[in-house]
Amino acid sequence: EFSMDGARKATRSMIASDCRYASKGRYEFISTQKDTANGITRDIYILLDSTGKVLNTALIGNTHFFTANIGEHKAVINQSAVFFKNTERPLFINSTGDTISCISENMNRIVSYVLHLGKYKNLAEEDNFADILQIGRINNNNTNKFLTIGFMAPAQRLPFIFGTSAAPINKVAGRIVYDKNSKQTYILKYDPEYKISGFNNDLDGGAPFIPIYAIGNKMYQFTDAATFIEYANKSTSQQMKEIASKLTEESNPVLTEITLK
Repeated sequence: EFSMDGARKATRSMIASDCRYASKGRYEFISTQKDTANGITRDIYILLDSTGKVLNTALIGNTHFFTANIGEHKAVINQSAVFFKNTERPLFINSTGDTISCISENMNRIVSYVLHLGKYKNLAEEDNFADILQIGRINNNNTNKFLTIGFMAPAQRLPFIFGTSAAPINKVAGRIVYDKNSKQTYILKYDPEYKISGFNNDLDGGAPFIPIYAIGNKMYQFTDAATFIEYANKSTSQQMKEIASKLTEESNPVLTEITLK
């Protein structure tokens, strides 16, 4: 526990959109800073020590904004950059989801990957929350072999991924996997029965696997007990059914561990 007064003074902002533990008792935050003279809001990287003292800051880029309908009213919502999990240096995806960068030791932003959305570029630039394709909002992981990048998408606008059965108002979560060796990009399959995007379980017919965290040759998924029981009932996996039989809906979340070859 430490004070964020130093961070607030350094950025003139009350908002910290993401954070992570760096090393040696240091913490990294992504905050926003409004340039009132130019009317621009920017994402700022902040490095703090264990007392909350600001050690350094770096400019990430402009903050992305879109609108969302809340009842009869429209609200303007900001979307900032997001950190990747399990990285030595801070690796993040920018607010518009088209560039992955890192911060060097001398506080320079270095571009690592550029995402070309092709014909879906306009979808990522939509102004309305219900229609916008949001890249990098969830489950961004980094390993030696691959990146996983989460996204939120209007299912009806991407029928080749989510099929045609998705409700028109659905905003569905998906995952992109980038293989660093082959330099190929894949989208995890959407399963309409489970209504989730994940790695297909072709071993025993279990539910799709969603990598929440990845480190080394391990991937992990947390599932609340009620959802796990529901998935087990749908699946043909005897192992899932056996585990589910020992759970109640109030049990702790179920941890699934996958070992990569």
